Amino acid sequence: MILEKLESIPKMFSVQDKKYRETLYATDTVPAGESKLQKINTSNVGDFLVLYITGSFTTLRVVDEHIVDVGISFLSAQLKDGNSQTLLFNDFIDMQLWVSPGRVKSVLSNSLSTDPPAGYFLYPLEFEYLFSKNSDILIDVKNTGNTPNTWKLAFHGLRYR
Repeated sequence: MILEKLESIPKMFSVQDKKYRETLYATDTVPAGESKLQKINTSNVGDFLVLYITGSFTTLRVVDEHIVDVGISFLSAQLKDGNSQTLLFNDFIDMQLWVSPGRVKSVLSNSLSTDPPAGYFLYPLEFEYLFSKNSDILIDVKNTGNTPNTWKLAFHGLRYR
């Protein structure tokens, strides 16, 4: 039994050299009432298989000339494969519905001590999609609020060489 495991070590290393776990990150701030496109290049190292997505966003709004964290999502996003131009969502989807852990409190709020609590549970969105090498993950985010809001996404997956 032990001899069989020792003999399989070279094979295990050859597989490990061709496939490994990786995470691609993106973050941006979208101005009030605008939309902004962000691009993540998957690089020329190899294909990238996304297994799940995590992320966060802010929920700031100007109320009576003060920036307040109201706890309501103003950001919606559309994902697209930059190589094939395939839409990965049918439409813009409110980030509150698919980004986990989701809303985070912002230090820019003038009422930080009384703002509603942020989401603390992590339920990653299972999302399987294979991006070819040298492709782009395009993230188009709309902000319907009256103040800039920030988002962060992490695409967790496997890199294939």
